[in-house]
Amino acid sequence: IVTVTSAIEEGVATSTDVIDCQMGSIVVFGRTIHDHKPFGLLTVKQIMEKSSDVGAIKLGLRLGDERFASYIDRMGFGKPTNIDLPGEERGLTKPASHWTKSSIGSIAMGQEIGVTPLQIIRMVSIIASGGILYEPYIVKRVEHPQNGILSETIPHGERVISADTAAKLQDMLEVVVTHGTATAGKLDGYTAAGKTGTAQKIDETGHYSKTKFVASFTGFAPASNPVVAIIVVIDEPVGQHMGGEVAAPLFKKVAEPILRYMSVPPDVPTYAPQYTMKEALPVKSRSFVKRATYSPSREGETASEASGGGRFRTLWAKQPVSARVIDRVYGSESSDFGDVTIPDFHGKSLRQVTEECLKAGLRLQSTGSGAAIEQIPPPGTSVRAGARVQVRFSTRMSQR
Repeated sequence: IVTVTSAIEEGVATSTDVIDCQMGSIVVFGRTIHDHKPFGLLTVKQIMEKSSDVGAIKLGLRLGDERFASYIDRMGFGKPTNIDLPGEERGLTKPASHWTKSSIGSIAMGQEIGVTPLQIIRMVSIIASGGILYEPYIVKRVEHPQNGILSETIPHGERVISADTAAKLQDMLEVVVTHGTATAGKLDGYTAAGKTGTAQKIDETGHYSKTKFVASFTGFAPASNPVVAIIVVIDEPVGQHMGGEVAAPLFKKVAEPILRYMSVPPDVPTYAPQYTMKEALPVKSRSFVKRATYSPSREGETASEASGGGRFRTLWAKQPVSARVIDRVYGSESSDFGDVTIPDFHGKSLRQVTEECLKAGLRLQSTGSGAAIEQIPPPGTSVRAGARVQVRFSTRMSQR
């Protein structure tokens, strides 16, 4: 990531430049370096997608030692992040004046350098945050019950790359997940972006081991509007050892529940089944029937019960159902089939709605921002605990 970012920021390459990766082999000042696969002509974007070492080395050579070393320093490597935790390591880096002639070939693909997981996730967060390097922290605020706020951490950041370069890298890292080495980290319902890593460990002889590895994946989600950044590091995996094989799947397992717990709206709507709501003819009891037609996108997908106000609507849900068409009668005597009454969320903030849903045992599906303007099921509906509620938010309040 650092190599490609530096090359684009310095203007020595663009994402569409074509690089000859020489079928997986390059000689750097007398030292032969092999790629993990033989690649021919690749664009810079494909170099990132396929994780080509030869491609990265050629970009490093375009930069030169001094410029490349300056970006390594600028992006936070070789020095502590100053996080409020004890015992932080600086990592291992050298100034360009101490590099050998072939060092740029090694460093461009991640060798001859030691970095911490915190430094890596901080670096990928630069891309996610539009080019700003932030100082990480654990404790946001310390409060005393009588004396109020004793201390508070104010987030501090500085721009280290342009917003344009960051946007280009976001696009490249998203392709790594959708079509590259990290497809096993693709999320259900959310876009994601990131980069795999497979590092050889130093063995007892002081050389790079051919059997001991550190597999990793670092990324952020949603790619369209990043909320969380995550790093997964696996020391000496047994069997499969590539970052895309063993670390990316764990990123998926961690990221999906975190995003849902935080009520982050999905940005890939096609992942969920759909309902079409229609109002049927009135019945004698003055109640009316709603028909929910379930159209699963794949076999075994599930959906939840839904209700509406007589308009056509599409809902996102994932509760078990036993049939593809669900009929439910709603009216003055329809409140005896559940044990949780849906609150009225109209006008409330996302935080307020989230807290009420947690207290009531409901699962929130939110879209938009601002104040709640629409909800399904409607207020007063009786549902089972664990049911999903869809609430739409807007900065422009509608009239009731």
